[in-house]
This record gives sequence, C-alpha cells and structure tokens, in this order.
Amino acid sequence: MCDLLGRNSGLTAVAPSFFALRAAGGLLVAFPASDNGDGDGFGFETACASGDLPCGGNGNGICERRRPGARGESRPGGSGCDDQRKTAFALEQQGKNAEAETAWRAVLQGHPANAEAYAHLGFLEARQERYTEAVPLYRKALTLNPAMPGLRLNLGLSLFKSGAPKQAIQTFLPLLKSAPPSSPEALRLTTLIGLAHYGLGEYATAVPYLKQATAADPQNLPFRLALAHSCLWSKQYQCVLDVYKEILSLNAESAKPTCWQARLWTR
Repeated sequence: MCDLLGRNSGLTAVAPSFFALRAAGGLLVAFPASDNGDGDGFGFETACASGDLPCGGNGNGICERRRPGARGESRPGGSGCDDQRKTAFALEQQGKNAEAETAWRAVLQGHPANAEAYAHLGFLEARQERYTEAVPLYRKALTLNPAMPGLRLNLGLSLFKSGAPKQAIQTFLPLLKSAPPSSPEALRLTTLIGLAHYGLGEYATAVPYLKQATAADPQNLPFRLALAHSCLWSKQYQCVLDVYKEILSLNAESAKPTCWQARLWTR
C-alpha cells in the first residue's frame, strides 16, 4: 500500500483508530505545552510545591496555595489530618507512588469528602499511566469540589489517554470557551480537541482545530501530517495540496509527490 505521507511519517493511508493515534511515532510527543518529564509531552497538572494546603473541608486542592498570613489559622481537619496530608504530599513529591497512595487513602478514612485526596489519588494513577483508573478518582474529586483548579484538565487528559476521545472532547470544550483567546492554554485545548476528533475519524471537524495548531507551531511536522490526512479524508483537496507544500518546505523526505498526486488524481 502506498504510504500517504511517506515512510517516515508514522501515519499511513489506513484511517487510524484512537489507540493507533496515541501510539503514532512523535505525534503526541511533539505537543508544545509544558511536559511533566514522562516523555509524552502533555504534562499533567502537579500539586503545589509547598504542600501547605488545608486538610478537610472541600479540599480546595491542587495548585492553590494558602493565602498569605494564613499559616497559623485553624484548619478544618485538625492537626492530625494535616500531618497525614503533608506526609502524603511529601511521599508523592519523592515519587513513592504506592506509599503516597496509602497515605492519601488514610486521609480519606478520616475525611471521606476530601476532594484534594481524591484528586491526588487520580494524579498518582495518571503518573503511572493508569489513565482508566485515574478517571473515576478525578470525577469523584470534581463532584466534591467542581471549582478545584486544574482538575477538569487532568480529567480530560486521562480520558484522552485512556481512549475515550468523545468524553475528552466534552471535557475540553467548556475549558476552551473559558480560556483566554490565543493563550497557551487555549492552544493546548485546541490541539487536544483536534487530535481527539482526528482519532475518532471526524476529519472535517478536526481540520479547523488542527489548522490552528499548525499555525501556532509552524515547525511541527506531525501536526501537519495529521492535518493533511484530515483534509484528504474529508475531501478538502486544496487543503491537502497546501499542507503538502508546507510539509515539503519543512522536510522534503517526509512526503512522496507521486503517492500524493496518485491519490488526488483518483478523487
């Protein structure tokens, strides 16, 4: 079979499943947002460096620091719970996932409505690439505290990486609407939504999102390859030619003119 975008593209003329999309060489690794060091290029939200967050209450958790001057005030969960969550946080920061999980579950034993603990348990699962297991934990945290910073994005990323693109899109779209236009956050969400539609085979819907992603990152060849596929499979042939020219300008070896021309001539 003729390779639509060249032997080195990692993407062939066969419409990809969502799992094939996630495994495609370089496609997700090339993501422009900040990475968390696991090599996948997406960077889950992490907990605050100080670990100085109140225990109990609504667990107004990840990445929200205590306001200045509040260190000495009483905490809803009491000093025992606070010591437990500080221990859990320290273990998490040290990369001791199993011990951290045990510690966060100890927090939940005394405070079963603590959203922060559920959020951190979800984070621990995601950090170990157990995205399916992370989803219900993030959902539980959202139920307890819908306003927790970064939590919806983490849920969407776990849905995306666990092979649930439709649910991921449903999670990302409200975040995109509330993100400042042209912000890095808006670009990240736009790219994720485009890739999710692409993985679902919804190529016409993916095209405008992927166009924005490639416009913001002109040197990103994998995004242009995904855009070219989406244009071709949605029969937007001028778009295919335009993207093909851009791909050649980036890497003349990444596409074969004879293969592209043959496919376009048969349309």
